[in-house]
Amino acid sequence: MVGPSRIRRPGTAATVAASYSYVGSIVDFIDARLREDERAARAVSEQWRDWRFERGDRTVRTGRRTVVASGDGSAGLHIARHDPGQVLREVLAKRLIVTSARLPERDKRDHLLRCIALCWADHADYRHEWIL
Repeated sequence: MVGPSRIRRPGTAATVAASYSYVGSIVDFIDARLREDERAARAVSEQWRDWRFERGDRTVRTGRRTVVASGDGSAGLHIARHDPGQVLREVLAKRLIVTSARLPERDKRDHLLRCIALCWADHADYRHEWIL
């Protein structure tokens, strides 16, 4: 338990320093994870980045013939939903969210929601006016 003498008071130098330290470390952490995800997704040839699940033979395919994975319906559908193209869209959206966290308060909400929606820019219900 934190005693009264250890509570950081808003506006104190210790609070401000801790806040910058926390933001810096979490941003660095997020950036490192995003670089790992992006590197793994980009390692997949561009022509193989968009996957689909074939219910009939329970395979995940790219193109007409190439089988990426096979298995039960739930695993195959999950794998197909997280293809390299989706991963790259999520990396971009998350990077924009981190950048948006530094915007003035009134601009943040709409911008953050658009960043999150960007992950599904290839979805039929995605509205093009949401593009950043």
